[in-house]
Amino acid sequence: MNRIKKPTDKIANIETRISRIIPENVATNLGDNSLGAWGLGYFGATQGSIPWGERRVKGLVASRIAVGVEHGLAIVNGNVWAWGWNINGQLGDGTIENRAAPVRSGTLKNIVSIAAGDLHSLALDRDGNVYAWGKVEFVPSGTNLGTDNNQKTPTQVRGLENVSAIAAGATFSLALKRDGTVWELGPIIVSSDQIYGFIPKKVEHLIGISAIACGNSHALAISLSEGRVWAWGYNFASQLGDGTAQDRPTPVRVVGIHGITRIAAGRLHSLALDRDSNVYAWGLNTDGQLGGGTTLDKAIPVQVPGVTGIVEIGAGFAQSFAIDSNGKLWLWGEGVAGRTPVVSSDWQGVKEIAAREHFYAVRM
Repeated sequence: MNRIKKPTDKIANIETRISRIIPENVATNLGDNSLGAWGLGYFGATQGSIPWGERRVKGLVASRIAVGVEHGLAIVNGNVWAWGWNINGQLGDGTIENRAAPVRSGTLKNIVSIAAGDLHSLALDRDGNVYAWGKVEFVPSGTNLGTDNNQKTPTQVRGLENVSAIAAGATFSLALKRDGTVWELGPIIVSSDQIYGFIPKKVEHLIGISAIACGNSHALAISLSEGRVWAWGYNFASQLGDGTAQDRPTPVRVVGIHGITRIAAGRLHSLALDRDSNVYAWGLNTDGQLGGGTTLDKAIPVQVPGVTGIVEIGAGFAQSFAIDSNGKLWLWGEGVAGRTPVVSSDWQGVKEIAAREHFYAVRM
C-alpha cells in the first residue's frame, strides 16, 4: 500500500532543496557540544569526532554571530536565533531548556547587532534600541529580588536610546551611543553581594568614542580623534595595557598605540588593529595568545609578528584570531595553533568571527 504523503514531507523536501542551494554558513570549533553550543541539532560529540566540514550550526544562513560561555546567537534576516545552554533564559525563547539547534529569540525584528555574555544576551535594532535577556536585572545592583531573577524573553532596556554598538562581558555589557558616549550595563568590578544590575550608567571621561569591546571583566574603547585606546576594569594580567596590574574602575589610556581601527578582548588579554593592518596584543600569554613566540605576559601592547593584510580581529578565552583581506583566517593560542600566528588551511572565506570558550565563523 502506498504511503500517504503528509504536508510535513513536502516541507522537508523543500528545506532539503533550499539547503543545497544556500548552505549553512556558520561553522563552529573549540570546546564541546555537551550543552548544544555547536548547534548541530543534537547534544554530545567531542571536538575530534566530527569533521570540520560537517560542524555547522543547523539550518542557519546568518549575517552576524555572537558567542557566550556556552550559547550562541545569530542574526538571520533581522531576527535573532539562539542555541546551547539556557539555564538563565539566555536563549530568549521563554524557557530555561537547553537547545541543540537554533530557536527564535522572542519576536525581535530589524536587529543589526548582537552580543552575548556568560549568562545573558543583547540585541540592537536599527532604531538604536537595546534589548536584553537571561541573567539581567533592570534594577540597581545589590537589590534583592528573590530566587528567580531571569528574563526569559528579550526586554527593552529603558533609558538607553540612540545606540550604535553593543558589547558583552561575563556579567556586564556596554553600549555606545551615536553621540560618542559609552554606557555600562552592570558593574565591571563587582563586589560579592552584587547582582547583574542592568540600569544604564554613563562611563565618565569618555567622549568621541568610535568602538567598544568587552573581555571577561575588562573593557576597551577607541577614541575617534586619534584612534587611541582606553581601558578599564580588572587588570590581573595587565590586560588593560597601562603598564601596571592595578584594577581601574575608570578608563585609562593604553600605552603606546594610536591609529587604531579595531579592538578585541579575551578573558585576560586584549588585541588592537591599526590603520596599517598591524596587530597588537597585551595581557596574559600563558598559551601563546599574544602571538610573539613566547609565554611571557605583556603589560603594554606589542606588535604581533608575521600577520599581514588584516581587516578584522577576534579574541577567545586564550586564543586570538584575525581575518585578512582575502578571507583567510589567522590563529594563535590555546587549542588552535602554537605561540605564533598561522593561516588555517581549513578556515577559508571567513567574513566574521566570534570567540570565547567556543569559536564561530560566518563563511562568505
